[in-house]
Amino acid sequence: MLIKIVSIFLLAFLSFFSPLTARAAQKDQPEMIRVLLAHRRNTLDIVSKQKLRVETFSGKLLTEADRVQIKLADGNVWLDGKKVPDRSFLLKPAKNAFLQFGYRRYRGDLVVYVEPHGLTLINILPLEEYLYSTVSSEMYSTWPLEALKAQAVAARTYALYHIFHPEHRLYDVCDTTHCQVYDGLNTETWSSRKAVKETAGQVIIYQHAPILAVFHADSGGHTENSEDVWGTEVPYLRGVADWDYDKNPYHWKKSYTAYDIARILRSAGYTVSGGIKAVQLSRLDEKETNDRTSGGGVKRLVFQDENGQKITLSGLRARQLFGLSSTRFIVRVLHQEAAEVKNNEKNSTTVPLIQIGPTIQPKLPKDEQLMSKFSTVIFSGYGLGHRLGLSQWGAKDMAVAGKNYQEIIYKYYTNVSIGKLAHNRKKREDLCY
Repeated sequence: MLIKIVSIFLLAFLSFFSPLTARAAQKDQPEMIRVLLAHRRNTLDIVSKQKLRVETFSGKLLTEADRVQIKLADGNVWLDGKKVPDRSFLLKPAKNAFLQFGYRRYRGDLVVYVEPHGLTLINILPLEEYLYSTVSSEMYSTWPLEALKAQAVAARTYALYHIFHPEHRLYDVCDTTHCQVYDGLNTETWSSRKAVKETAGQVIIYQHAPILAVFHADSGGHTENSEDVWGTEVPYLRGVADWDYDKNPYHWKKSYTAYDIARILRSAGYTVSGGIKAVQLSRLDEKETNDRTSGGGVKRLVFQDENGQKITLSGLRARQLFGLSSTRFIVRVLHQEAAEVKNNEKNSTTVPLIQIGPTIQPKLPKDEQLMSKFSTVIFSGYGLGHRLGLSQWGAKDMAVAGKNYQEIIYKYYTNVSIGKLAHNRKKREDLCY
């Protein structure tokens, strides 16, 4: 773990001297961010209400127009119908104007790169202006201001972490839930701008560096330890009981037939002989179980086929395969006899379902439920998302209860502090203060 932490800090230190991330290390220059908007495109159409400039990176003007098209065909690049040799373009709006791609308008500049698999479009803009959109794209702008401020600080910190630890050569973050949602100028609101301005430059810090400030929609009552989701321990991502969760729980259900369970497992590459005849998982309220995390998430879900072979899934894998909202769930089996199914099909009437479980099958191992191909398997759970870090609904509930954004942040991130990013940083200790 010590080696990993040292490596992370070394990468952060070295990144300041890289052309990719040192672009705003000077005083009075805003920190900039590069956001992926589109990739693998054959055609990009960019418009503006005033004439925009298309330049090379060396500053050579290629065209000025209120609408431009860049197209890749047969390995050749076409700018407004004219073949050009350039493989990258900088699109700059007129003063006080914005650029539009699709139905979204964007602050800052757009950059187009020609890559082997198509055109890539990047938005480059000041980090603080990027947050105007991200905060209201990730959280309801009608929520209390203190919740929005907590979201602003978390989103800023998350973005800075990726600026300092670039995973991609051309951009820092994408604009989807894979990173954090960014919809451009269209989703900015008065309250999101206020939240960003009132927390300007503030970041969440652990040992002098911005943390990986992940967040999610709803914890289901308890957040997780990072190692129970990613397999790696992160000291500031520790599971905590959520704020007064029982008053406003997010509950979900999803149902499959036993036949569908077997089909899904086979399509994912698992060997299933015959059908699925049993499933094993502890109850959510059980203590000291080895198939759940300390936060109640599923570590291990076991299905058994008709030959007695066991198929073991992690909670994360089960969530992916069956499209579940979170890993904090239980499983119930409802049984329907074959004769009842035929009668139901013949008469088109609803047949009552009878639950079977450990109390009806006393010889079964604890928490195991039998099923037939006519059974229905119900996943029933709480929460939405990976359940790491800040819970957005929990932040809202805390703000409603009168808590400020600092208290919200300290609730969900362990042993951290709130500071500001230092300018003129030359060594690791200068990252934040």
